[in-house]
Amino acid sequence: RSITPELLDEISNNEDLYVRKRVAINKNTLPKTLSKLSQDREWEVRREVAFNINTPANILEKLSNDKYNAIREYVASNPSTPSIVLEKLAEDEDDEVRRIVVHNEQTPIDLLNQLSQDENNTVRFNVAFDEKTTPEILMNLAKDKKWLVREEVASNPHTTPETLEKLSEDEEWKVRQKVAKNSKTPVDILEKLSQDKQPEVKQAVASNPSTLTEALERLADEKYEFIKQTIAYRASTPKDILRKLFKEKRLKEIIASNPNTPTEILKELSQDEDVKHLVATNPSTPVDVLRKLADNGGYDLKTSVANNPSTPIDILEKLSQEKRVYGKFRLANDNDEWAKQAVARNPSTPAHVLDKLADEKEDSSVRYYVSYNPNTDVKTLEKLSNDDYWEVRAQVAKNPKTPAKVLTKLAEDEEKVVKRELAKNPSFGKATYGQDKTISPTM
Repeated sequence: RSITPELLDEISNNEDLYVRKRVAINKNTLPKTLSKLSQDREWEVRREVAFNINTPANILEKLSNDKYNAIREYVASNPSTPSIVLEKLAEDEDDEVRRIVVHNEQTPIDLLNQLSQDENNTVRFNVAFDEKTTPEILMNLAKDKKWLVREEVASNPHTTPETLEKLSEDEEWKVRQKVAKNSKTPVDILEKLSQDKQPEVKQAVASNPSTLTEALERLADEKYEFIKQTIAYRASTPKDILRKLFKEKRLKEIIASNPNTPTEILKELSQDEDVKHLVATNPSTPVDVLRKLADNGGYDLKTSVANNPSTPIDILEKLSQEKRVYGKFRLANDNDEWAKQAVARNPSTPAHVLDKLADEKEDSSVRYYVSYNPNTDVKTLEKLSNDDYWEVRAQVAKNPKTPAKVLTKLAEDEEKVVKRELAKNPSFGKATYGQDKTISPTM
């Protein structure tokens, strides 16, 4: 049950430091109680008052004069702190207080401008980082003597193309690298940076989704393998470039995983023992390739196919009945639990397959995965609510699809973890809750 504001006021006089701290941070604590606690002899209690978003402005103003830096820092971070108090804290002797003022959502732009000229490098760095900072302030910070500050300006999404162009010629390559990574950087600047003398800058251009195909084609011919790897990783890399990179042996693993890899390359890689397991998990792998891998592969390859969200229902159903093969001998009583677990986890597995997997006796992990699969139907959940393993029952307890009558039964479960998971279930109504007082929604 909720603690009333009156009860909070009463226990605010408790001698226990922990109790007073909990009252100070509680969102239901009355202003008069917070006012009293703001004068507490223990600085930790006053700090919690400073953190409470419901603390009145006049109390926050008093706490902004506290001798402890930690308390003034909490006042500086509180979104309820009025701008007049933030102005005072922006001139605080403690660098950390001023730094925190930068990130307060209520800090006005003129105050950010003031802090952008702060003597402390870290304060200016944080102004350059903050998304409230205006393009005009960022333009001035682009001239900062510290390259770490300029680097943050180069990363800020509000930095103008004009400022980015200036920073693209910065003497420090790490600044140019951040310009190359910025998604707002114009393509003409990216084109220029794609020919930068520093390979890390070129790599950043290769990772930018705005980079034009012509620049990517040139970068794909670079001698540095980490640049080629970056291009191979991109989901939007043109197919012709992937075909070019495919010829390089050490890039095969990356290309086998890339959903943009052309079908003919995936088919060829599906015959490569080193990377066929990656092809099996690629959502763009054609169905006929997945079928072949599922039919001819070992249990690890079958598991990869079973994990693929694009695997069709008939293959999933077949994999759910697989038996493990040792050499040429099929052991009828030795289930391929890895493939079954993967099928049970797969969000594409249909309800009727999941229901069959719920009867798996040998491996409780299979039933565990079925119990939280979003496709598992109500009847299957009801069956699993009687499982011998509490881990399975706990998953049923927190599944939002579990019917009320099953939730009511689980409220009487002897395992505490089941009850705790039940309390998290959004479908667990007040009527059910009333049947077991050991269950608390706030556990």
